[in-house]
Amino acid sequence: MSKIMGLQTRSMAFNILREHTETGVFLHHLFEKHIHITDVKDQRLIRNICYGVIRWKRLLDYNLFLVTKTQKIKPHLLLGLRITAYQLFFLEKVPS
Repeated sequence: MSKIMGLQTRSMAFNILREHTETGVFLHHLFEKHIHITDVKDQRLIRNICYGVIRWKRLLDYNLFLVTKTQKIKPHLLLGLRITAYQLFFLEKVPS
């Protein structure tokens, strides 16, 4: 996976999670809508990030709020921080 493709993959995960948060649409419907254009490795990474961020949201938020010392983080920034923290805490290898 190239660096540009890695950024696009994470951007797609961000957009899927943002839409899920704003609309409440199930993730599998959003996957069908958004990730049909990427290769299988990227699809797996997107699904892993999205499901992981949802599954571990409370733990991620707890740790992020410990570090930032504030509860007032803009929603889009918090989502980006969650994605980053999930990859650091839970993925054995973070693809580039």
